[in-house]
Amino acid sequence: MGSFLLVKKFDLSRMTDREYVRFMSALLELIPPPVKKEGSESSEEGDDKPQKRRFGEGLRRNMDPSRIGMPYDLMKEMEDDVDRMRENFEDEFPLKESDEAKLHAENCKKILNFIFMQIKMSATLPFEQEKKAARSLTRFMKTYEGILQEPFHEASWRISGIVLDSQIGYCAPSIKTLKLNVYFDALKEEYGAYASTSRYRQRILLSRGARYDSNPKLRKRLGEYFEDLTLYVQAQEVILHTADSKNFITNLNQLIKKTEEKIKLRETPMK
Repeated sequence: MGSFLLVKKFDLSRMTDREYVRFMSALLELIPPPVKKEGSESSEEGDDKPQKRRFGEGLRRNMDPSRIGMPYDLMKEMEDDVDRMRENFEDEFPLKESDEAKLHAENCKKILNFIFMQIKMSATLPFEQEKKAARSLTRFMKTYEGILQEPFHEASWRISGIVLDSQIGYCAPSIKTLKLNVYFDALKEEYGAYASTSRYRQRILLSRGARYDSNPKLRKRLGEYFEDLTLYVQAQEVILHTADSKNFITNLNQLIKKTEEKIKLRETPMK
């Protein structure tokens, strides 16, 4: 039989809803694209064959699930539910921001940038108490790495997370030590103002009817799709040893490892 790769075991329930939809979105990006057969466009003999129907017509992403042994219809259902779950979060924010909402978003980014800079600078101070507080917050802020580079309507949920996390656990004393309370309060106020001027898109949920699914329902279905996907690709790897299955499992295991590291960082309390 030879050697083969195994999909790393992963407890999906450890993820928050946000982590869940990000993980599933990244998973879809690992599906290999269709292979364009040489001369397929000019072949008269193959023009009336049904194989061409599958790839690209129903799936919104450029991927060919058959390359990892996964049925097309199952992949289509999984893609639909991933996009539904993404919409459940994106519907909290407007498709097109008002000028007022844009102003509050810009203020949030400026305040957050200042907070990051102050924490970074405080970690180099020759004062032990301030240095210790800054280092604890540096680890906390790594959870939100890259937030300032994201479009605000996508990053805004992470701003909300920063506001909430700053008020609990070891964060609050460290923030107080560095005298950053006023800036976190300002961040909370500006984010609240942004959210209050961006609520109209929630009305889309009410008009969408059956299109809407709650996150628990979507997580349950996506968890089942994930199990099916791993079984299909694992079977292909064990039986056929294809390059596609090997590459997919390698990349999937790397994604799982990175996700687990982020979860561990979030779950580990600072001493």
